Amino acid sequence: MEDIFNDRLARYSFMYSSRNSKKEKIRFLKALVTDISQVRKDISVIEYSNQKKDSARNVYVGDIEKADQIVCTYYDTPPAYFGDYVLFNRKKQEKQTTKAVICMSLIWIFLGILGTLLYMKLVSTPFVLFSVQTACLVLIYGGYFVILSKLSKGEWNRKNLIRNTSSVLCLLQMLTENQNQKKVAYAFIDEGCYGRRGLDVLMSSVKKNAKVYCLDSIGADATLNVMGKQFKEELAESKEIRYVSPRGQINYLFCADMNQDKEFYLDKSKLNKKNLNYSHFTQVIELLGI
Repeated sequence: MEDIFNDRLARYSFMYSSRNSKKEKIRFLKALVTDISQVRKDISVIEYSNQKKDSARNVYVGDIEKADQIVCTYYDTPPAYFGDYVLFNRKKQEKQTTKAVICMSLIWIFLGILGTLLYMKLVSTPFVLFSVQTACLVLIYGGYFVILSKLSKGEWNRKNLIRNTSSVLCLLQMLTENQNQKKVAYAFIDEGCYGRRGLDVLMSSVKKNAKVYCLDSIGADATLNVMGKQFKEELAESKEIRYVSPRGQINYLFCADMNQDKEFYLDKSKLNKKNLNYSHFTQVIELLGI
């Protein structure tokens, strides 16, 4: 089991670490479905429309419609942003992302203008359409605009081991260790960093009295928190887990610190760590009774 986990950790941390574009997500999903199919055959990929040009995709393991318990997490890579990751505050995250995108895009545009002016000043040879010099310029400007496109979408963030590869690995470990629990289903959700669309698609398929648990940043070196009606304060505290009063139908398990404003957050130093806190994996699995 340890070898399987280490293999997944290596692949999802390096080969499939970036999950921003449609191409990157499809590569990740192919690897994910291949891994899951080695232990489970009841896999379904649900495609749904979103606000972007490309469709989004959720991956379900088990019978989502009949399951008594559903454990889920999001798999997409968060866009780049300034400051801390503040959980449950979408507006603040949007502002931090917008600032980062505008700042980095303007810097890159400035560098492009500066480079063009320097080229015009230093190169005095006449422009020849079909030449090695022109071909190099085309390649340089082509690469420049590809990078600018990624910067304008916030797609330069590559450090997502904690948020949220760690939760993907935890979910994989759950379904691998508990292959025969048919009353439990699992969901890997798209666009969890951009809103609730993927989660809403999942919720539209589950039965009314199903218990839904959502994981976030489980591998972070921070306090493990639980929030939801299915958790008991006494039990959580006995396991040295912080209990948070429920906020809606979904039950959350997440790792985060708390600031003076009572907000849950993870700073950059913890988000960018290259090591996981494996003890949280065990705590989560034991707490859910899976």
